[in-house]
Amino acid sequence: MEENIWLALHDIPTLTELAVLAIYGEVVCIPYIRSARACQNGLRLGPLHDRVKAHSASLIDNPNLVLATDATYETAVLDGSEWERSEVIEAIHRMIPELPALPAILVAFLKGAAETWERFTEEFAPGSEISTATSDELDQAWMLSTNDANEGALGAYRLWTRQNPRRTQAYFNAQKRYHENRTQDFMDAMLDEGDHTHIRQKARELDSSGHEVRRREQQAEHDIAVARQRAAETAAKEQRARGRVTRLREIELIDDEVRLEKLTRDEIDNQLKVRRLDDPDILSISSMKKNHVKKAEALAELRKAIARAMAREAAVQPGSQSQTVGPSTHQDDTVQLDQTYTLVVDNDLDSDTEE
Repeated sequence: MEENIWLALHDIPTLTELAVLAIYGEVVCIPYIRSARACQNGLRLGPLHDRVKAHSASLIDNPNLVLATDATYETAVLDGSEWERSEVIEAIHRMIPELPALPAILVAFLKGAAETWERFTEEFAPGSEISTATSDELDQAWMLSTNDANEGALGAYRLWTRQNPRRTQAYFNAQKRYHENRTQDFMDAMLDEGDHTHIRQKARELDSSGHEVRRREQQAEHDIAVARQRAAETAAKEQRARGRVTRLREIELIDDEVRLEKLTRDEIDNQLKVRRLDDPDILSISSMKKNHVKKAEALAELRKAIARAMAREAAVQPGSQSQTVGPSTHQDDTVQLDQTYTLVVDNDLDSDTEE
């Protein structure tokens, strides 16, 4: 894992993608959320969406509004406010010479995002019910401008279930509706004793219906189905890995220099794949392709692998010093080699499968 992170942080395409995501967050996402929360009524977000689309078009036409070394937040940020994380933008500006594709990737990302904005805001389009509604109608049909309340309710439910493990989900929902909708005020103003009697009767019927038992049974059935599906996928993946190891083991290992020189790039890759089963120091083929390793470099890597394999064979020949280790030490070394072998096989097959 650490190696993958290190490689990602030194991989130009990955750094370019991260820079684009950081830029879009600073110039569009963060100011949009800030403005949406200030708006309160989600039905009044139409003008904000129009500003997002117009600003995206400006950045597409002139990405230097944010990429230029003298770019300022006044023209780069959607609402003209200061950078949320100015040090991020400064770091990206310092890295621009090392990210030659950044302008093109940023423009492509902005174009794709602009298309998504059009699709997500169809209900605000000119001529729609929202756009033609009066100000009073929008206020009467008021709705939240973000999904924060729902996300907060989910977190509150998780905490509530810890404190009330035997309470039902229906009870939680009823309790939340009661408090959020100020139901008690309505009951005091509108209900009489007959209404209260009817409500209590319905509550008892609901409690005795076994609805929570059915819900939990359905949840358990779903969890079991998901677990079985994952187990089947894992078994299929392991089967494919074993089959690939079998096919790799059938490849003839070549160490003759004359034959090595005549190998094609695909043949070199196959030699590296089979040798990597026993040599974790060999880079995976996917890593080589990602780092644009050329044929000559791959052949040099193969020669190094052959040299290491010969050294290992020489070390286990009768009479070598490696035979002087005690029985317990030798057994421990064997176990460690088996563990390493298994790990290398899994990693190599996973990476090759993704190719």
